Amino acid sequence: MSLELHRDDTIIVDGEELYPIPGYPYNYANLEGKGRVYSTITQRYLSGKPNKRFGYCYVGLKNEKGEIESVGVHRAIWSAFTGYHHKSLSKSKLEIHHLDNDKTNNSPLNIAPVSKKINHSCPITNSKKGKGIRLKKEEAIFIRKMWNIFKEDGVKFSDFCNMFAYDFKCCYSTIENLLKYKSFKNI
Repeated sequence: MSLELHRDDTIIVDGEELYPIPGYPYNYANLEGKGRVYSTITQRYLSGKPNKRFGYCYVGLKNEKGEIESVGVHRAIWSAFTGYHHKSLSKSKLEIHHLDNDKTNNSPLNIAPVSKKINHSCPITNSKKGKGIRLKKEEAIFIRKMWNIFKEDGVKFSDFCNMFAYDFKCCYSTIENLLKYKSFKNI
């Protein structure tokens, strides 16, 4: 499925129509595929790699004041698609939900503004979102022992937290706080 958008404020780069991102005069969005952000300053697509903790892709965009802001690609794509500044989402108490739960798929056909309650109640397979589960003492001891083994093997802290959050069906911060001794301080 492709989008049939035709506006007067677009630019063409390498045969692709790009849409302006409101509030960021040097940046445009490619609304085809998984959604990408283009910079007219560097004349290339920006690399929006997934954030280790939550899995969202972010890019640095230069605003109208010349300041660089970190903006989620999903918010930038929604903004270019609708013509509204992405900050209007926060003012409306809305968040962007990825319909297929793939936070790297920022196609306008895959994202939708929803309330925080709805966004956080959507069934997801992503381990980074918490389910309010508290670890048992035995589990905490086991996870700390495993971290000592994994870190010696060169596993990154964020990867370990993501993996064990998934395995124990809890949120990333539960594992992070455990390993930083912010929780279960007595064991």
